[in-house]
Amino acid sequence: MKVSTKLYGSVGVQAATGMLAAGAAIWCLRTLGEELNIATGKTAVKPGLVDTADAGAREMVAALRGMFPFAGIRNQAELDACALRPEAAFKRVDEAITGLGPLLVTEEGRRGLDKLESTMGEFQKVSADYVRLCRESRFEQLAADIVPKVTTLNSGESGEPVLAAPKAPKVAFPLEEHFRES
Repeated sequence: MKVSTKLYGSVGVQAATGMLAAGAAIWCLRTLGEELNIATGKTAVKPGLVDTADAGAREMVAALRGMFPFAGIRNQAELDACALRPEAAFKRVDEAITGLGPLLVTEEGRRGLDKLESTMGEFQKVSADYVRLCRESRFEQLAADIVPKVTTLNSGESGEPVLAAPKAPKVAFPLEEHFRES
């Protein structure tokens, strides 16, 4: 065999090996690209939507709490402004719930989302009653009608809090030592 034939053969083998390596690399990059699209398009979106729903629910409660002082001092302008805030938060929570629906893959996740959606629907009805009673300055009826509904709504069917804020850890301070009688 001639040296030129050996050279051409070795260059051909190297070219074929390079083409196989390039083909395998392209295939791996496509697979990796698909996995990254799933991770960024579906998986990474879930925590953001859950955080949006959580923040919206807390914003609704805070806006409703903010109405009470203005109802007490009969400041109608501020009361009307406060009445618009829960509706905007309801819309954001509804958008987050709608966005989460197609992303959930487990039955447990779907059940939790359905529970959240139904609870938010009930909460919207209760908050509409709350806004109405605050505007009418009917505080006795507000305490008699709304508080039991919110307590029932917050405990859910299983007794677990649905819309409750996380409990802060209890910290014990030895105050007795500082306030002893001399």
